[in-house]
Amino acid sequence: MKAINLATLLLSLTFITIDAAPAPRSLVHTIPLQKHRFSDKYSVKQKFALEKQYVISKFSQGSNEPTEPLTDIQNDIGYTGPIVIGGQDFTVIFDTGSSDLWVPAVGCDSGACKDDHLFDPSKSKTFKKIGKEFEITYGSGAVSGVTGADDLSISDAKVTGQIFGLATFLTDSFTDAGFDGILGMGFDSLEEIKTKTPVENLIAQKVITDPVFGFFLGREEDGTGDKSELTLGGVDETKFKGDLKFNTVVDTPSYWQIKLDDIKFGEKSLGVGAPSVIIDTGTTLVFASTDAFTKVNELIPGATYDPENDVYTIPCDTKSVVSFVFGGVSYDINPKDLVFKDESSGICYSAIFDGGDFWVVGDTFLKNVYTAFDLGKTAVGFAPLA
Repeated sequence: MKAINLATLLLSLTFITIDAAPAPRSLVHTIPLQKHRFSDKYSVKQKFALEKQYVISKFSQGSNEPTEPLTDIQNDIGYTGPIVIGGQDFTVIFDTGSSDLWVPAVGCDSGACKDDHLFDPSKSKTFKKIGKEFEITYGSGAVSGVTGADDLSISDAKVTGQIFGLATFLTDSFTDAGFDGILGMGFDSLEEIKTKTPVENLIAQKVITDPVFGFFLGREEDGTGDKSELTLGGVDETKFKGDLKFNTVVDTPSYWQIKLDDIKFGEKSLGVGAPSVIIDTGTTLVFASTDAFTKVNELIPGATYDPENDVYTIPCDTKSVVSFVFGGVSYDINPKDLVFKDESSGICYSAIFDGGDFWVVGDTFLKNVYTAFDLGKTAVGFAPLA
């Protein structure tokens, strides 16, 4: 598998404002999302280890407007939504940090497949066998199988002949995952399967005319988790206020990576920005450089470093406000999202983790903004929530 040196991703950013006229309603599709939950089989230590291992591996390897509701998973662990392939229903994570589409298939005898929906080629009149072998590694787990092509529906947006992976092997880490497969929404340079991504096919087949998709990620604690959604072919203007402020993707497009100007604690600037951070809807937490991880967490009143897990415990009722500055605009993280609570012990941890020498900005931040991804402009936009 081709490796990417993340240090080479740290380049420059241009800040731009894009006037995004809404696409005709018939070309905008909305997908409701639901929350994805960690299996209770994992201890909090294992959860932290799996999340960190997953993120580091995921981003250390490389070329590896309808609206859809998303499902919010346990304390906003992640968000999933429905798709249909060859007339068969699946639940997937819509993941901007990867680019491949795969679902488990008939013939998978891995324990992780026992509760999943399995794609059955014999039940689809539109399925075409390709048979190219693939393997994708996600840090704590891996999937492998062969490729095929079939019609894909995301809400009422339909792609014909989408090439995807039929996974016949899943490692045990996918057991009780709460989703069947993954639909990557990154750039095609990341793909292991080497084909057009579903979003690229939506554009190429003129299912959507505006090459933009947007996410609203709700919060379980305040009852907005079931209002989470993905919009294809535009954005949902009812979910945000003001204008979307776009930041161009740095370097050759692969990940959705943009410049972070700074992090603020209250009104205090910490001077810990980064030339490149990855914006990933498929990551629960924020992974920051070790310097930023330490500086931010040590300012939280009552924070204590836990060396065993390389995390900070913090008061569950913290009122601390951490802000990320993109393109000169400061976006606050709600104190509720700064807290990652282990329900079994009642202990609360900071949701800003140690990423070593790289950055991934996940749902801890993204729950606080409306996020738009523009393939035409290769830019990521944020706006305050309505």
